[in-house]
Amino acid sequence: NDTLNGGEGNDILNGSDGKDTLNGGAGNDTLNGGNSKDTLNGGAGNDTLNGGEGNDILNGSNGKDTLNGGAGSDTLVGGNSKDTLDGGEGSDTLNGGEGNDELRGGLGNDLLTGGHGVDTFFLAFGEGTDTITDFGEAQDEIVLVGGITFNDLYFSGNDIIFNNQILATLTGVNTNTLSASDFSVI
Repeated sequence: NDTLNGGEGNDILNGSDGKDTLNGGAGNDTLNGGNSKDTLNGGAGNDTLNGGEGNDILNGSNGKDTLNGGAGSDTLVGGNSKDTLDGGEGSDTLNGGEGNDELRGGLGNDLLTGGHGVDTFFLAFGEGTDTITDFGEAQDEIVLVGGITFNDLYFSGNDIIFNNQILATLTGVNTNTLSASDFSVI
């Protein structure tokens, strides 16, 4: 179980097999968690945080950060800028914080909160059922991945359904009021 602290420059911090805490500090840092339940704190700067295996906690803080949960049920918190959050494998909790964020739950049933700003949520078939807690119609956007189009979807109550699988549940949103302008395709 190690605690690693970066300085004011651009640091690369690598955890090991124990429960590590990595603090990037100022600068554009890269933090790699390792194989256990790690806590990664980016600090100021545009940081990249990679949780690795285990149920990790990743905090982006200030700056335009990229957070990758990896395997395990991870908690990812973006911070104050435009952040990119990818939960990876496991049932993850993602919170973009302030800024216009991109959230990808990945495999598992994930809990996605964009926070303040215009946020983008990515949904794919076969990755589980995600819950989006704060989707703002005509503000936020859902990106459909893997060839799914708006016309392929079915809407029921709070659910977005494709091929008999609930892709996502939108808390407090009647999905029948959604339009093609709330979606894009990649």
